[in-house]
Amino acid sequence: MKTSRLVAAASTLLLASAAQAQSSVTLYGIIDAGFNYVSNLKTGNGGHAFTLSDGPPQASRFGLKGAEDIGGGNKVIFTLENGFSVANGNLGQGGRMFGRLAWIGATGQSWGKLTMGRQYDPVVDYLYPLTSCGTYGGGYMCHPFDSDNIGNDFRTNNSVKYTSPTWNGLTFGTIYGFSNQAGGFKQNRSFSVGGSYANGPLYLAAAFEQLDNPGKNTDGAVSSTADAPFVAGRQRIYGAGGTYTIGSLKLAASWARTVLDGITSGPIVSSYLRLDNYEVNAAYTITPQLSLSGGYFFTNGKQASATGDLKPKWHEANLMLDYTLSKRTDVFAMGIFQKAAGDATFATIYAIGPTSTEAPGSARQTVVRLGIRHRF
Repeated sequence: MKTSRLVAAASTLLLASAAQAQSSVTLYGIIDAGFNYVSNLKTGNGGHAFTLSDGPPQASRFGLKGAEDIGGGNKVIFTLENGFSVANGNLGQGGRMFGRLAWIGATGQSWGKLTMGRQYDPVVDYLYPLTSCGTYGGGYMCHPFDSDNIGNDFRTNNSVKYTSPTWNGLTFGTIYGFSNQAGGFKQNRSFSVGGSYANGPLYLAAAFEQLDNPGKNTDGAVSSTADAPFVAGRQRIYGAGGTYTIGSLKLAASWARTVLDGITSGPIVSSYLRLDNYEVNAAYTITPQLSLSGGYFFTNGKQASATGDLKPKWHEANLMLDYTLSKRTDVFAMGIFQKAAGDATFATIYAIGPTSTEAPGSARQTVVRLGIRHRF
């Protein structure tokens, strides 16, 4: 009798342990802090500044990832991710508790992933890996105003997202963000689709996104609270490009076009604005601990005005040296130079997103940053 009870108790413990092993919650994060030299600021006396700030190359964050195995190769999954400033402890993304990501869904090896909440769009998923902003450099290397969202300035609220499995290197994804407006289905909604193909050293990607009335309200797909760089009637984003790896060298090239109609608020207010961003960049692993990356982009714009079309242009070059101290910690140095040309009158390195406090005051701007980054 005692033996039977012991066997039953042991079986119960084993089953409980197995069930527990099928569920997991992981705490993760990044802390990125650095010292900046910034030239030509509009505020103050219009000169240079020395600052301590959070990110780039990556904004500080912490998050929770969870997964529960529900059988048949399927899992329930979730992610809650918070953004914050290590320089002053403030919350990011307009003071949201989980402003970077907040979603729940399910995934299966045979059918893909379906999630709901505040999420990244396919432009970020597929074009992000092509750019210096999206890979090694972060926000200071984003295209002007991050109008193409490759720098991930805005997330999509109220969204349902599907990502396919990978078939012979090919994958695709789509997202729809609801307006949540009674009688206003198109009042601040968004939809996007994208895909990629990977084959050995080659990676190709393309994406499209449309936002109807972005930023018109605070509870639509793209909120007017610290999300939408532009409040407009419509915003469309197209992009494509690829990368190719040759040993320790990774080369990348991309194009992204943003078209905005009826802009009522933002860094540029106009009835029409088109921005084409052309970029090339490269990353080279010198040693297992040391890497060197650099890139250049050219932005060619067309803007409607009362006196005729304007043609703003921007040139930016960047360079970054990164040294790994350990598996989780690295130190880095980066330099960025941007020049406004054509009808553009100001550079925009240090004006990240819609809530920048230090708008550039000159057609040229330089940023030099020294920092440390720790992942956990």
